[in-house]
Amino acid sequence: MLSIRFAQRRAERTCETQAVLSKTGWRRKTVEEWKADLSELEDLKSDEGRKRVQLRHVARRWQETLDRIQKVMRLVKQLGKLHFDRDPARKHLVSRLRTDGRSRTAIYDQGLAAHDAWKEADEAWEIFEDTTLETFAALLKQAETWKCKHSRKSVAWRRAVATLMAKARAIDAENMAWHKVALVRFPAGTVDGDLIRSRVPTTTRPRKSRAKRRVVPGPQAKDAASEGVSTAAALPSAA
Repeated sequence: MLSIRFAQRRAERTCETQAVLSKTGWRRKTVEEWKADLSELEDLKSDEGRKRVQLRHVARRWQETLDRIQKVMRLVKQLGKLHFDRDPARKHLVSRLRTDGRSRTAIYDQGLAAHDAWKEADEAWEIFEDTTLETFAALLKQAETWKCKHSRKSVAWRRAVATLMAKARAIDAENMAWHKVALVRFPAGTVDGDLIRSRVPTTTRPRKSRAKRRVVPGPQAKDAASEGVSTAAALPSAA
């Protein structure tokens, strides 16, 4: 698993070293070319970051809507049993509702069932002045909208991650090829050879102790493992 941070740092060191070695007339890749690659990598990192933030925002709004749906459907069941206490048939409609959903899909499906039971029992019944069948239907529609937006943002973020990683791998491959040739061209014990060996990292991976993990955006739903996305500090695996 390649660390973007490491690949970038190594390329920066290589670029700096190449600037010194250019005085010898040797250049496998020019300083300008290294800088162009590093600039592109930085732009791709920024793009991935923006899309990750956007995904996190949509995920949060989706989860907030689902939380409100679950809260209302529990009121439908709890208060409905009291409201329809003298009507066994209607009371049964709300009493049998399930409100224990833990996944996004379960919460939404249970919300639909609560909406249908409410409508069949008495669509004019208002739990509170601002909690009616109409407002509940709007919440369900809103949840569906956020779900679609989350799906689109997730795809965009995953593409950004793939593009970023492809560039990081290409730069790292260039790093390794440059280093291999440079070590042969400038032997140990020479000024330039020692410069290369002291400044440019020789491993393609950071130490495990320094590796950091980053949690990727996703609603606070209980089934995040199946519907969410996750990544390491450098290589995401990212509705």
